[in-house]
Amino acid sequence: MNRTATIGVFDGLHLGHRHLLDSLRRLSDSNATHPLAVTFDRHPLVTLRPEAAPRLLMSAHERAEALRRHDVDVAIIPFTTEMSHLTAREFMELLHRDYDVTALHLGFNHRFGSDRLSDPEQYRRAGRDAGIDVTIASEYRLPDGTDVNSSMIRRALSDFSTVAVGLQALGHPYRISGTVVHGRHIGTTIGFPTANLRPDSSDRLIPAEGVYAACAILPDGERRNALLNIGRRPTFDAPDAPPSIEAHLIDFDGDLYGKPLALDIIAPLRRERRFASVDDLVAQLTLDRNFFEK
Repeated sequence: MNRTATIGVFDGLHLGHRHLLDSLRRLSDSNATHPLAVTFDRHPLVTLRPEAAPRLLMSAHERAEALRRHDVDVAIIPFTTEMSHLTAREFMELLHRDYDVTALHLGFNHRFGSDRLSDPEQYRRAGRDAGIDVTIASEYRLPDGTDVNSSMIRRALSDFSTVAVGLQALGHPYRISGTVVHGRHIGTTIGFPTANLRPDSSDRLIPAEGVYAACAILPDGERRNALLNIGRRPTFDAPDAPPSIEAHLIDFDGDLYGKPLALDIIAPLRRERRFASVDDLVAQLTLDRNFFEK
């Protein structure tokens, strides 16, 4: 089975990635091959420079599942030290030998291989030596001209003023998954009980502190609208209190302690701030909840 492949970490599977996958499928149709997305079990910087490795938008499992939903086969390759030493030609020889890749469709600015080839023609020559036809996809930008890549999205999600741009570039809600743990139960006393989330992974990016509209996905798959607060609860806690992730699930009454919960961030609502009274906080939370009635 001959395959046309593309390569990438695909962290977040954002709009730029989807543009590349659409192009890959069209090319596969034209040359009668099967489309294949080649990705890695970790971000390459985890192996190359651990101190510089970014916080991730998706786990390897989530990336693979998201890629498969776009009608491509997926190969997850361990990014080991030995793998990092392969030249571009040697890596393409591996793809040709082990995955029947006869064509390779690269993102317009993608680079790989220890020899750090500098331009598309060098990749085409290395591909011919490896038995692979190399093509380059067109560039993708947002309508305002903004370049879309995973690093840009990480920066955008880390600053509350640009979270909306990050979500736009993702093209889908940003998910935080974890386990519901006990908190201080303050929300229950003011009529807004919350599920406190302990994230599944310490290397997952947590967006900027603030209040968000979200969708909570319960263990049985049921979805509920939710108000998500990421921050330090300044109305109740000291400024140096540790941050928390807690969600008020609208019109939900149930026990979630110890159970898995996913929160899909839909939109930023407001920055977190200290209120003069609990009544003022409750009034604002009531206004926040109106987002779902629009």
